[in-house]
Amino acid sequence: MSATIRSRRWHAEIASRLQGGDSVALMELYDATSAIVYAYALRAATSGDDAYRATRDAYLTVWQAPQILEDLRVPVEVRLASLIKSAPGQVTKTQSRKLP
Repeated sequence: MSATIRSRRWHAEIASRLQGGDSVALMELYDATSAIVYAYALRAATSGDDAYRATRDAYLTVWQAPQILEDLRVPVEVRLASLIKSAPGQVTKTQSRKLP
């Protein structure tokens, strides 16, 4: 099984679990992708604090609107990085669900 297929399967599983409100899935997503997402945020931000907030906000956005990850053609890291690029330091509150 190739890494791409494994990655898509993992992505689909995480997306499904997040849509079901599984907070452990959010932790697994963060553990697997936060280094890459934070590195991208550092390149886009003016300070380490801004990069941290932008990274945190990207994961909060995914928690609040997990349908963002439905498109399996876009790797999870790219989707999360696009949230940083589009709105650093801001969270779009599309649902009232809070982080656990």
